[in-house]
Amino acid sequence: MRPLPVSFSALFRALLVATSLLVGSPALADGGPNSGRVELAPGAPETYIVQRGDTLWDIAGRFLKDPWRWQEIWRANPGIENPHLIYPGDRIGLVAVDGETRLQVMARGRPVIKLSPQVREVPRHEAVPIFDVSKLEGFFELPRVMSEEEYNAAAYVLKPVGERLIVGRGDRVYVRGLESQHNREFGIYRIGQPYKLAVLDSGDGKAKTIDAGREIVHVGTGYVERWGDPATVRIDKASEQIIQGLRVLPPDPQDSFLSYSPKSPDPDLRGSVIAFMDGLFQGGPGQIMVLDIGRKAGVERGDVVGVYIGGEVFEDKTVGAVSTTVELPEERVALAMVFRVYDLVSYALIMSAKQAVHTGDKIRAP
Repeated sequence: MRPLPVSFSALFRALLVATSLLVGSPALADGGPNSGRVELAPGAPETYIVQRGDTLWDIAGRFLKDPWRWQEIWRANPGIENPHLIYPGDRIGLVAVDGETRLQVMARGRPVIKLSPQVREVPRHEAVPIFDVSKLEGFFELPRVMSEEEYNAAAYVLKPVGERLIVGRGDRVYVRGLESQHNREFGIYRIGQPYKLAVLDSGDGKAKTIDAGREIVHVGTGYVERWGDPATVRIDKASEQIIQGLRVLPPDPQDSFLSYSPKSPDPDLRGSVIAFMDGLFQGGPGQIMVLDIGRKAGVERGDVVGVYIGGEVFEDKTVGAVSTTVELPEERVALAMVFRVYDLVSYALIMSAKQAVHTGDKIRAP
């Protein structure tokens, strides 16, 4: 997939919807975490030459402690064509404007290719993308969340075409229940683990467990060769044997990840990590985690969330202790961006981490 052009003004227009109201001046500063001012990253350069393969997240992280706050100090250079797009070779730097420090494209490095008798510039679709889209290109291969009832109501594999005992890539199967002819490619899924959430009962205030849906695991993809009941589908990819009863689903409407951009979440966001892809119990940059908060909690695609540890009460048994117990401060250990949201859970890509992220770690606004 080739990266699309990225507009800084569109990309970060809604970055800090809540916290930007607290920022009296968007000037760059070395203030503390509660100063309300954008902080420089340790060792931030005065200038940087954009390299092929860079992402906006990478570049912002070179200059700023909080990469998603780029828009607060970004300045469009009026002397540069399309100043909100950046390309490999561009020189980005810190400049003083009206007594405040800003970031801008200082010199355009986009190559111009001379083809007699005309001049052609590198097309805009080679502009730097938001992040490494290859991490999310295989959306079909990501799990989804559905209720068991929704899963059972979906189209399903009936049987192989012919008398094949083992069905895999290149084979054909009959599928019943396919109604939409707008898509020819479909994902094939099996039902996975249930997501259970612990909540407080609104009546008696006691803790209870609710069903947040089932993980629907991708096992293959296929495309329709013939519509009808049953339809004929050829298997294009399979990680498991394709058997009767597996469900056949069209692309998730949320798969168009280029239609949104990183932004700040609700400042009162509260949640936790409940799972990782592939059954892992911990994760790091580039891995996907499941959060126990979703649409009903105000989570939206593009929300940049912080992963925190600490906050528990620790028993201090030190001789001469100041007190017998102390509440440990919460410490941010990772940043992640939400890219799929369901009613009660959501999926987020870990963008950066100081240490491994574990199930049970807290989710907060960064």
